[in-house]
Amino acid sequence: MKKRKMHKWMFTFAAVGGVIGMTFGQLLKGNLDFAGILGSLTGLLLMVGIDLVRMRWKKDKTPDFDERTVHNMLKFYAYAANVFIGILFAGLAVISFLEIESIAVSYLMIPFMVYLFISGIGAFAVSRK
Repeated sequence: MKKRKMHKWMFTFAAVGGVIGMTFGQLLKGNLDFAGILGSLTGLLLMVGIDLVRMRWKKDKTPDFDERTVHNMLKFYAYAANVFIGILFAGLAVISFLEIESIAVSYLMIPFMVYLFISGIGAFAVSRK
């Protein structure tokens, strides 16, 4: 059986029906709650996003990355990790010279999150080359 074009958007149609049903249900009850409508609209946006991803999903089985891209990403992660550890040790040396005895854990997590953020953006840039 051949799939129709509209069959691919079934989640979106279900979400539109949910928004319409939520709105009519509240109108029939007598009180229009905007929180419920906004919640159903959020669900609609989520379902539209899922359908868009499903439509753009690759159909063939060819790999996204070749050997050069994988090699470049491994090199990038090796350099990024070593530079990050070097910066952390330099920061530890500066803190030691300033004679600071204790550091809050939240301050220790900030460089870690920055490292994850920068390495993720860098890996995305390297994978696109």
